Formats: sequence, C-alpha cells, structure tokens
Amino acid sequence: MPQMNPSTRILHLIHHDDRGGAPVAMVHQLRYLAAPAPGGGGQPRCLNMAVFGRGGGAGQGPGRIEAFCRQHNVPFATPWLGSKLLLPAALLHTWWIIRRWRPDMVLLYGQWGAPVGALAARMAGVRRCVYNAQWPAYYQDFSPLKAAANNLAEAVPAALCRRVIALSPGNFHQYFIRGWDEPATAGGAPRLVQLPNCTDTAAPSPESVAQWRAQWGWRPDTVQVVSLGRLVPQKRMDWLMRAWALWQSQPHGRQGAAADGKDAAPAAHLWIVGGGDVQRFRALARELGIASTCTLTGFESDGWKRLAAADIFALTSRSEGLPFVVIEAMAAGVPVLASRVDGIEGTVREGIDGLLAPATDLHAFAHALDRLVRDADLRRRLGQGGRERSKDFDCATVLPRYEALYNEVLAEQ
Repeated sequence: MPQMNPSTRILHLIHHDDRGGAPVAMVHQLRYLAAPAPGGGGQPRCLNMAVFGRGGGAGQGPGRIEAFCRQHNVPFATPWLGSKLLLPAALLHTWWIIRRWRPDMVLLYGQWGAPVGALAARMAGVRRCVYNAQWPAYYQDFSPLKAAANNLAEAVPAALCRRVIALSPGNFHQYFIRGWDEPATAGGAPRLVQLPNCTDTAAPSPESVAQWRAQWGWRPDTVQVVSLGRLVPQKRMDWLMRAWALWQSQPHGRQGAAADGKDAAPAAHLWIVGGGDVQRFRALARELGIASTCTLTGFESDGWKRLAAADIFALTSRSEGLPFVVIEAMAAGVPVLASRVDGIEGTVREGIDGLLAPATDLHAFAHALDRLVRDADLRRRLGQGGRERSKDFDCATVLPRYEALYNEVLAEQ
C-alpha cells in the first residue's frame, strides 16, 4: 500500500479559525503531519497547507490555526469561509487555491467549510477527500429552514468524500441511519468510520494546581465546580445555573443550613468560564438567587487552568460531537458531571470516570451534583478512572490511526 511521504501534499480546510473544538482538532492534525516520521531522516510526514476563515475574535489577534501556521511556516490561505453570505465567492476562491496548490488529498473539518471544500476539490479534480464531522449539523435542526440548510451542509461532503469520520458512537449511529456507510468507490472500504478527537493528556503538576487555586483565592474547604464553554444555546449554561439553583434550594443543598451539621452540604462554588452575553447570564444568576455562589468570568485565554484545578467539571450541553473539555477534565483527574447526550455518553463511563444525568431532568442533575459535592472519595475515584480513560484519547495513541486512514485513502484510485 502506498504510504504518506514527505512529498505528499495535504490541504486542511475549516470554515473558521475561532474558538471551539474543530480548530483544536485541525491544529493537532497539522502538528502531527508536519512532524518528522520515525525513521524519516528528519523530514515531515507530508507537506501541509491550511485554508480557513479568519477567526480569533474581535481584537484578539490571529486564531490558533493561523498562529500555528506562522510559527511552523505552514502555508495558509483565508478565503471568505467565515460568512455564509459569501460562500459562493468562497467556493470560487477555494477552487482556485486547490487548483494552484494541487493537493493529493483534502481534509475537511466542521460544518460549513466542508460542502465548500468538497465541491471546490471536485471542481479542481481532487477526488481524495476526508470529512471530519466535528460539528454534526443535524443537532441544529431548530427550524425548517435550518433543517434544510444543515442537512445540505452535511449531505454534500458525505456524498463527495471518500471517508466520513464520526467522533463518537452516537454520532456514528446518526450518520449510519442516514446511509452514509456506503463505500465511496466500487469494492472500496466503508465510507463511515469512527475516530475520536485527541489531546495531550499530560496533567498539570499538583504544585501548579495549588498555585492557581491560591491565586484565585479558592479555599480548600470549598468544592469548586467549573464549566468551560461558550455562552450559546447548545451549551445550556442557563440550564446549569437553574440546576445549581435547584440544588441550593433543597434542604440537602443549603450549605451549612442544618443546625446539627449532619445534613449540611459542604461549601461549593460554580464557575462558568466562557465568552458570550455575560451580563445577561449574570442577571440570571441574580434572578435565581445564586449570585454569591456562581461566578461568570467571561472568556479566559487560560480557562483550561480552572478546568484542571476544579474539584468537579460540569457540562450540560444539548449536543456534542466529542467535547475536548471532557477529555481534558479526565486527563487532569477531574470527575465529570454531564448530561447524557450523544458525544458525551460514549465518552464518559457512568460511575467509572463521571456521572451522567438525563438531559432534561433538572432534579436528576441536581441529585448527581449533590452526590459529588458531598463525597470526596467518590470524586477521587472518578477522577482516577478519568485519568485512565483519557489515555484512549491521547494524541500519541489516536493520531497514528488517522494516519493509517489517510494512507488507506491515498492508496485508492
């Protein structure tokens, strides 16, 4: 079978270079493929080029992909992929980029860049494309118009790409029932495969964690609960705040409320770290009566430190592909409390490295929260389970599997 070599040209395409999991996944792939292969004489595994819509957020400078490309001299281009209104122009621009660079394979990440990249590659005569479905569009079918647009955004790359990568068992099932498992070529391998996201699972040192907690004034007798994510409907931070308010309103959740101390919960504080309409969520905290025990920090470039230093990580998303924050929490030995939805359920093992609650049951989530806040031994056991589980998502383990898949596609006619 032909193998990837230093002259193999791979183009990576994503619709934005902003915050979120898909740009992180793309950087991991770029770093791995641009690194020397074992026994390769110091040469990179292949030649890489990045194509992305501008990101990084207003006033925040280049996004992580652009920063990586500049640091490692990876060529990149920025067509108008960040705006849906400019997608026709982006299609022509991307076609011109692919025609000029002549890649052997195109890797597509995420949602709206994928149909543009798949069509542009086909127009340019490139048949070897792989669609890494970082953002399953079917989860966003909130209206008939969005349903039509999102299904089109997924159907185009699914039809034109040699492989469709689902990140989790739940995502795989959703794509399977849509018939996307059919081979792309006669007698070829199945189009649909399951491969997870990956990250560096090295945990910060206990000394670093202690220093961060002291810096933030986190008291050792207070259970610190952290949720890390954007303030968008998908993440349901308002739902998390309502669950927190419900827990605190119950007799068992009133910190120090019982006269004899037997039923009093330990002191606990909820930290929500992420950008968005922070003022609206702070107003909600006041409305719910939790402003003294719930802090919204807004976006923090080093928000991962709060995640790694937490006693509990909470995630109440409506849907996920495979969230990096869950893997990062487990790698840091932080127990996970999350809603039982696709992308999380196949990653977090109930009672082994975290607790899961039905996505629509506030009382069940509050009850699971109470268990974790009260039981330090349970937190410790789940944290240890998470450390072991995170090894399945380490880049050193996962990325060679991606490389094998790419070699398989490159070998096809």
